[in-house]
Amino acid sequence: VNGNIVAPNDSNASLFVQENSQVTGEIRAPLLVVSGKVSGDIYSTRRVSLKSTAEVVGNIHYTEINVEQGASINGTLMALKSEQPFPA
Repeated sequence: VNGNIVAPNDSNASLFVQENSQVTGEIRAPLLVVSGKVSGDIYSTRRVSLKSTAEVVGNIHYTEINVEQGASINGTLMALKSEQPFPA
């Protein structure tokens, strides 16, 4: 996917970036599971899970995060307060 992916932060939306797939753009989703590659900032009001094959180039704004051994992050991790809305 080339472009931003946005879901309302008050929804139950989930996004799964599968292994061998790539997103180039910003992701805003309450629940995100990454097994592939993301080039862009991530905003999650609930949970981000990075699997061992995940590659993220960008900042991750999260309420809760799980990072498996082997996942690659080239960016900054920024904790959000629980139920804090996405930054504008």
